Amino acid sequence: MTNNDIRAPFPKLLLIALALSILTLPLVLLTKVSVGSSQFSVSYLFICVVLGWTALAALHRISPRQRSTLGGAAALPAAFFFTVVLYTIANGVDTAFLMNMLFWIGASYLGLLMDPDLARKLAKQMRAITFFAAILGIFLYVVNFPLLDIESLASDMYFVNDWGHYRAASIFLNPNSFAYFLVFSFCIYLFGPDRLNMWRILSLACGLVAFVLTGSRSGFIALAVLVCFWMARWLRPGPRFILYSITNLALLSLLVILVILSEYLVGYDVRFEKWAFSVELFLRSQEFWLTGMPVDVQLENLGMFFSDNMFLTFLFRMGVFGFLFFGLYYLYILWRAMQCLIWGEPTARPFAAFSIVCSILLFYSNFLYLYPLVLLHGIAVGQVLRAEKGSPSTVSIKVVQ
Repeated sequence: MTNNDIRAPFPKLLLIALALSILTLPLVLLTKVSVGSSQFSVSYLFICVVLGWTALAALHRISPRQRSTLGGAAALPAAFFFTVVLYTIANGVDTAFLMNMLFWIGASYLGLLMDPDLARKLAKQMRAITFFAAILGIFLYVVNFPLLDIESLASDMYFVNDWGHYRAASIFLNPNSFAYFLVFSFCIYLFGPDRLNMWRILSLACGLVAFVLTGSRSGFIALAVLVCFWMARWLRPGPRFILYSITNLALLSLLVILVILSEYLVGYDVRFEKWAFSVELFLRSQEFWLTGMPVDVQLENLGMFFSDNMFLTFLFRMGVFGFLFFGLYYLYILWRAMQCLIWGEPTARPFAAFSIVCSILLFYSNFLYLYPLVLLHGIAVGQVLRAEKGSPSTVSIKVVQ
């Protein structure tokens, strides 16, 4: 069997895995499968099997030398997931949290195994998926029809904009999920190695129209940061790295300040109210500061459940030390992402850009609970961890033709 025979199935399996993770989204609201005392969506189980087989195909196509090289990069995701398992066992198994962490770490390993050729093929297929998802989202907005049963998701008002139209969501579970998916596609258009042609310009235009119709404020902020990073390309690598570092530090600091001052900002947005009562509850529960809150402790106030900050979710579920582990791991990802965005392979730069702007999405939502975005973010993290360290003198920058 030739090397090409071994390589051929993996891109197809990866495309199938990601396409099915998007196309099976409506199943999340439908049939559930009981496993012991827990229930899982058919869609989750199905895509988990596909991802498993894809990972096995990927392992077959890399050499023993590559496996040893990737071993170090794979240690951090494994250590983090092991920590998550320990905390969930100690505090009561939170199946949703554990399942999404499993998806995230599993997707990280897929990203680690993707060479530049596969990364480019994935970007090409994602552009096609984005185009059709955007067309469907625009159509559903124009006819003012929600594809999914919104009563099983949230309040009707959450999905309706000021003009009385259902916000564009395409086949995603909510408009923000769709907007974040489009942000991933914009990273590919802005930072990918392929030049824009008429087809790509048309696809990008459709994506931008659908993005505006989602009405996602956090998505708009993420896109604004992304465009600023893209406009800084004219700077030399050294000053650009300093600018990216300062921007990331300022952005993270601002988001932390918003959480700290959330009790004074309650009237501006419902997220601030959720953050305020959640932080107050955590500060009153000193017995859970180190271990994290048990799964049976509900983060609820006056019928409103906390859901809109992934960092706070880690703090509540894993305590101070677990949160610090995640925080350090995340800062390391950002550091590597900034290096990759400037000095990495051109095919990996869109994934690095997505890893960076996701700071906003993680603060404004339980981003790693948004399926299939948890898979896309995981693959992006894997690509970042895979990227070579160094500067232009030590990193090869070759555009894959």
